[in-house]
Amino acid sequence: MINQWRQLLATLEVTEDDSGLEILSEDELTAFEIQNNITLPTDYKEFCQILGTGCLWDLVLIFCPSNYLLETQKDMIGAMIDQIRRYPSQDFNRDIEYINLLNSAFMFGEVGESRLIFWDLRTYSESDKSYDIYWADWETPECGERIFIGRNFFEFVRDFCYGTKSFDLIPELMEGLSPEDIEYTFSRFNSSIRMLDWDAICSREERSPDDWQGNNPA
Repeated sequence: MINQWRQLLATLEVTEDDSGLEILSEDELTAFEIQNNITLPTDYKEFCQILGTGCLWDLVLIFCPSNYLLETQKDMIGAMIDQIRRYPSQDFNRDIEYINLLNSAFMFGEVGESRLIFWDLRTYSESDKSYDIYWADWETPECGERIFIGRNFFEFVRDFCYGTKSFDLIPELMEGLSPEDIEYTFSRFNSSIRMLDWDAICSREERSPDDWQGNNPA
Protein backbone atom coordinates (compact mmCIF):
# COMPACT_ATOMS: atom_id res chain seq x y z
CA MET A 1 0.00 0.00 0.00
CA ILE A 2 2.90 2.35 0.57
CA ASN A 3 3.39 2.48 -3.20
CA GLN A 4 0.16 4.46 -3.56
CA TRP A 5 1.79 7.28 -1.59
CA ARG A 6 4.92 7.15 -3.74
CA GLN A 7 2.75 7.33 -6.85
CA LEU A 8 0.82 10.30 -5.44
CA LEU A 9 4.04 12.05 -4.42
CA ALA A 10 5.32 11.74 -7.98
CA THR A 11 2.35 13.82 -9.21
CA LEU A 12 2.90 16.69 -6.76
CA GLU A 13 5.00 19.82 -6.87
CA VAL A 14 6.86 19.51 -3.56
CA THR A 15 8.50 22.38 -1.69
CA GLU A 16 9.76 22.85 1.84
CA ASP A 17 10.22 25.92 4.00
CA ASP A 18 13.17 26.74 6.23
CA SER A 19 11.65 25.06 9.29
CA GLY A 20 12.90 21.68 8.05
CA LEU A 21 11.27 18.32 7.40
CA GLU A 22 9.08 16.24 9.68
CA ILE A 23 9.11 12.75 8.20
CA LEU A 24 8.90 9.92 10.71
CA SER A 25 10.33 6.42 10.59
CA GLU A 26 8.31 3.29 11.28
CA ASP A 27 10.14 2.93 14.62
CA GLU A 28 9.26 6.51 15.63
CA LEU A 29 5.61 5.95 14.79
CA THR A 30 5.52 2.69 16.74
CA ALA A 31 7.13 4.41 19.73
CA PHE A 32 4.45 7.12 19.63
CA GLU A 33 1.70 4.51 19.54
CA ILE A 34 3.13 2.66 22.53
CA GLN A 35 3.79 5.82 24.53
CA ASN A 36 0.28 7.16 23.98
CA ASN A 37 -1.64 3.85 23.88
CA ILE A 38 -3.10 4.52 20.44
CA THR A 39 -3.29 2.66 17.15
CA LEU A 40 -2.67 4.98 14.21
CA PRO A 41 -4.31 4.16 10.84
CA THR A 42 -1.95 2.25 8.57
CA ASP A 43 -2.27 4.60 5.60
CA TYR A 44 -1.65 7.62 7.86
CA LYS A 45 1.57 6.05 9.11
CA GLU A 46 2.62 5.48 5.50
CA PHE A 47 1.85 9.12 4.73
CA CYS A 48 4.10 10.21 7.60
CA GLN A 49 6.94 8.06 6.27
CA ILE A 50 6.66 9.19 2.63
CA LEU A 51 5.30 12.76 2.63
CA GLY A 52 5.50 13.93 6.24
CA THR A 53 3.95 17.00 7.81
CA GLY A 54 2.86 19.49 5.19
CA CYS A 55 0.31 21.76 3.54
CA LEU A 56 -1.76 20.22 0.74
CA TRP A 57 -2.87 22.59 -2.03
CA ASP A 58 -2.19 25.53 0.32
CA LEU A 59 -5.48 24.50 1.92
CA VAL A 60 -5.18 21.59 4.38
CA LEU A 61 -2.43 21.16 6.95
CA ILE A 62 -1.69 17.54 7.91
CA PHE A 63 0.56 16.84 10.89
CA CYS A 64 2.61 13.81 11.77
CA PRO A 65 1.95 12.67 15.35
CA SER A 66 3.94 14.30 18.13
CA ASN A 67 3.60 15.12 21.79
CA TYR A 68 3.49 18.78 20.81
CA LEU A 69 0.48 18.05 18.60
CA LEU A 70 -1.23 16.27 21.51
CA GLU A 71 -0.74 19.30 23.76
CA THR A 72 -2.08 21.65 21.08
CA GLN A 73 -5.05 19.38 20.52
CA LYS A 74 -5.79 19.25 24.23
CA ASP A 75 -6.05 23.03 24.39
CA MET A 76 -8.14 23.38 21.22
CA ILE A 77 -10.53 20.52 21.96
CA GLY A 78 -10.91 21.73 25.54
CA ALA A 79 -11.82 25.19 24.29
CA MET A 80 -14.46 23.72 21.96
CA ILE A 81 -16.06 21.72 24.78
CA ASP A 82 -16.09 24.77 27.05
CA GLN A 83 -17.73 26.79 24.28
CA ILE A 84 -20.51 24.24 23.80
CA ARG A 85 -21.16 24.13 27.54
CA ARG A 86 -21.14 27.91 27.85
CA TYR A 87 -23.50 28.44 24.90
CA PRO A 88 -25.71 25.32 24.72
CA SER A 89 -27.96 24.84 21.72
CA GLN A 90 -31.63 24.04 21.96
CA ASP A 91 -30.81 20.40 21.25
CA PHE A 92 -29.41 18.91 24.45
CA ASN A 93 -28.71 15.52 22.85
CA ARG A 94 -26.79 17.16 20.03
CA ASP A 95 -24.55 18.97 22.49
CA ILE A 96 -23.86 15.81 24.53
CA GLU A 97 -23.08 13.78 21.42
CA TYR A 98 -20.74 16.49 20.15
CA ILE A 99 -18.91 16.70 23.48
CA ASN A 100 -18.53 12.91 23.58
CA LEU A 101 -17.13 13.00 20.05
CA LEU A 102 -14.62 15.70 20.96
CA ASN A 103 -13.54 13.79 24.06
CA SER A 104 -12.67 10.89 21.72
CA ALA A 105 -10.95 13.00 19.06
CA PHE A 106 -7.42 12.74 17.75
CA MET A 107 -6.59 15.76 15.61
CA PHE A 108 -4.31 15.28 12.60
CA GLY A 109 -5.19 18.23 10.38
CA GLU A 110 -6.41 21.80 10.14
CA VAL A 111 -7.71 24.27 7.59
CA GLY A 112 -6.97 27.93 8.18
CA GLU A 113 -7.07 28.77 11.85
CA SER A 114 -10.63 27.72 12.60
CA ARG A 115 -11.31 24.21 11.31
CA LEU A 116 -10.03 20.92 12.68
CA ILE A 117 -9.82 17.49 11.04
CA PHE A 118 -9.75 14.53 13.41
CA TRP A 119 -10.49 10.87 14.00
CA ASP A 120 -13.12 9.52 16.36
CA LEU A 121 -11.05 7.04 18.36
CA ARG A 122 -14.18 5.12 19.39
CA THR A 123 -14.66 3.87 15.83
CA TYR A 124 -11.53 1.79 15.15
CA SER A 125 -12.08 -1.36 13.13
CA GLU A 126 -9.62 -4.16 12.45
CA SER A 127 -11.20 -4.65 9.02
CA ASP A 128 -9.80 -1.37 7.67
CA LYS A 129 -7.48 -0.41 10.55
CA SER A 130 -8.89 3.09 10.62
CA TYR A 131 -11.38 5.47 12.26
CA ASP A 132 -14.18 7.80 11.20
CA ILE A 133 -12.78 11.13 9.96
CA TYR A 134 -14.55 14.36 10.95
CA TRP A 135 -14.28 18.04 10.14
CA ALA A 136 -15.39 20.71 12.63
CA ASP A 137 -15.28 24.46 13.17
CA TRP A 138 -13.41 24.95 16.42
CA GLU A 139 -14.26 28.66 16.77
CA THR A 140 -18.06 28.21 16.86
CA PRO A 141 -18.76 24.58 17.84
CA GLU A 142 -21.90 25.63 19.68
CA CYS A 143 -23.65 26.40 16.38
CA GLY A 144 -21.56 24.66 13.73
CA GLU A 145 -21.97 20.98 12.91
CA ARG A 146 -19.28 18.37 12.62
CA ILE A 147 -19.09 16.79 9.18
CA PHE A 148 -18.31 13.14 8.54
CA ILE A 149 -15.70 12.88 5.76
CA GLY A 150 -15.06 9.13 5.53
CA ARG A 151 -12.69 6.52 6.96
CA ASN A 152 -9.93 5.89 4.43
CA PHE A 153 -7.07 8.33 4.97
CA PHE A 154 -5.57 7.87 1.51
CA GLU A 155 -8.95 8.59 -0.07
CA PHE A 156 -9.27 11.64 2.18
CA VAL A 157 -6.01 13.02 0.77
CA ARG A 158 -6.71 12.01 -2.83
CA ASP A 159 -10.42 12.80 -3.07
CA PHE A 160 -10.94 15.53 -0.47
CA CYS A 161 -7.66 17.46 -0.43
CA TYR A 162 -6.75 17.00 -4.10
CA GLY A 163 -10.16 16.09 -5.49
CA THR A 164 -13.70 17.38 -5.65
CA LYS A 165 -15.12 15.82 -2.48
CA SER A 166 -14.48 19.04 -0.54
CA PHE A 167 -16.75 20.90 -2.98
CA ASP A 168 -19.54 18.42 -2.25
CA LEU A 169 -19.16 18.16 1.54
CA ILE A 170 -18.13 21.70 2.48
CA PRO A 171 -19.28 24.02 -0.30
CA GLU A 172 -19.04 27.12 1.88
CA LEU A 173 -15.28 26.62 2.24
CA MET A 174 -14.83 26.27 -1.50
CA GLU A 175 -17.00 29.25 -2.41
CA GLY A 176 -15.43 31.17 -5.28
CA LEU A 177 -13.31 28.19 -6.35
CA SER A 178 -13.83 25.46 -8.91
CA PRO A 179 -12.25 22.03 -9.42
CA GLU A 180 -10.07 23.63 -12.10
CA ASP A 181 -8.42 25.68 -9.34
CA ILE A 182 -7.05 22.59 -7.58
CA GLU A 183 -3.27 22.78 -7.30
CA TYR A 184 -1.27 19.59 -6.87
CA THR A 185 1.23 21.07 -4.46
CA PHE A 186 2.67 19.85 -1.18
CA SER A 187 4.63 22.20 1.09
CA ARG A 188 6.62 20.42 3.79
CA PHE A 189 7.33 22.03 7.15
CA ASN A 190 8.20 21.12 10.72
CA SER A 191 5.19 21.45 13.02
CA SER A 192 7.27 21.86 16.18
CA ILE A 193 8.60 25.12 14.71
CA ARG A 194 5.72 26.34 12.57
CA MET A 195 2.71 24.72 14.26
CA LEU A 196 -0.55 26.39 13.14
CA ASP A 197 1.37 29.33 11.64
CA TRP A 198 -0.94 29.62 8.66
CA ASP A 199 0.44 32.89 7.33
CA ALA A 200 3.98 31.52 7.27
CA ILE A 201 2.99 28.29 5.53
CA CYS A 202 1.12 30.17 2.81
CA SER A 203 3.56 33.09 2.51
CA ARG A 204 4.66 32.04 -0.98
CA GLU A 205 1.09 32.71 -2.21
CA GLU A 206 -0.31 36.18 -2.78
CA ARG A 207 -3.66 34.98 -1.44
CA SER A 208 -4.51 35.27 2.22
CA PRO A 209 -6.20 32.50 4.25
CA ASP A 210 -9.50 34.37 3.85
CA ASP A 211 -9.26 34.04 0.07
CA TRP A 212 -9.61 30.28 0.45
CA GLN A 213 -12.87 30.84 2.29
CA GLY A 214 -14.58 32.84 -0.42
CA ASN A 215 -13.49 36.10 1.27
CA ASN A 216 -15.77 35.25 4.14
CA PRO A 217 -13.57 34.92 7.24
CA ALA A 218 -14.92 32.41 9.76
